[in-house]
Amino acid sequence: MTQDTKNDDVLFASLKDYFDPEKFRIVRDDGIFIEGGISEIKVVINMTEPFAKSLSYYKDALSVIFGYAIMGDTLKEVNQARYPKDGILKKVTMNDWGSKFAMILELDKGENPVIYIQPSEVKELLESCRRVLG
Repeated sequence: MTQDTKNDDVLFASLKDYFDPEKFRIVRDDGIFIEGGISEIKVVINMTEPFAKSLSYYKDALSVIFGYAIMGDTLKEVNQARYPKDGILKKVTMNDWGSKFAMILELDKGENPVIYIQPSEVKELLESCRRVLG
């Protein structure tokens, strides 16, 4: 795991510490309404148009990607040890802010931790993961 770094009270981390492209899949829009596997967490990625157009599989109006990921060690740590009094991890949302993505770890109660990720890492994940698009 790489070391998280703080810059002006903003926590930057490596996306690879949270998601493995081989254990990450994106689904068609209607696929998000079906529950994922028992070890998977729901992921929603909101993108700006320039970022969406940079993806090899861009199609008109692509601005949100829905997916599921098998929780790696860092997400398991968040879920079980880092924030035990705040609840369990229900969903991860990533929001495109241009120069960075804000990754929100949405817990069922309590504060939702926010981690900032480089856009290049999000693109690498989305280009390398399993995809079902329709």
